[in-house]
Amino acid sequence: MARTRNDALTQAESLYDTSLTPETSREIEALLKKADVDGRSAAERSSYLAIVTACEYLNRWNRAGPSDLDKVETDIKDALALTPDLALAHYAQGFLHRIKGQHEQALAAFSESVRLDPNFFRGYAQKGNELLYLGQPDEALPEVQKAIELAQRSYTRGMFFWIMGRIHFFKGEYPSAIPWLQKSIRLWPTLWYSRLYLVSAYAHSRKLASARRALRAFDARFPGYTIARVIRNEQRSPDADPFFIEGREQFHEGLRLAGMPLA
Repeated sequence: MARTRNDALTQAESLYDTSLTPETSREIEALLKKADVDGRSAAERSSYLAIVTACEYLNRWNRAGPSDLDKVETDIKDALALTPDLALAHYAQGFLHRIKGQHEQALAAFSESVRLDPNFFRGYAQKGNELLYLGQPDEALPEVQKAIELAQRSYTRGMFFWIMGRIHFFKGEYPSAIPWLQKSIRLWPTLWYSRLYLVSAYAHSRKLASARRALRAFDARFPGYTIARVIRNEQRSPDADPFFIEGREQFHEGLRLAGMPLA
């Protein structure tokens, strides 16, 4: 039986909920672009387009660059104009604020997403992430824990585990960060940063042999990385909070201890 064009949005949503990689993000975009929808479904379509492009930009997937951000902003405006109370649209807005370094506004957007949909586990996770960007790790932890509890068996827990690991890392609790980061990598192996935070957490935990093994495994999968490249990647989610800056500096120091070249 042939699929109708209206099926495309459902297919895109399903794929987004089960796998987000450089390859699947392209497939999701293709499905969304051919979805023939209106009303609330059109707002959902625009929101997903914005979210996927923002994630490609933040993860440096598929050559997404600054020129793509105008389209992200347009898609979010379209979604909110159609359905102002759509949690997914506010969630997308949060990512755009993060990319611009507007973390108070990003926190407000993610908070609004869970106010509108109290079961929206992605919103809780990103709300927690934003609290970390704002230098409030203790406030961040219960938000991410709630996301993990709500998500149950969802693959998105891989992202939530990474956020939890980074919170513990920034608190200087390096041994506590390690199991969260290990679980994140098992569920979501396509992210460079969860793997490198594990390398750095090992190094700061005085497990240099484990750090070097993890770095070799990283290099085999993501060749060509240096600390300078990591810093360039981080500029896609800028932040001026002193606590957060210190956390990133400790991250870089752990990579240096593990043997990653500076440039």
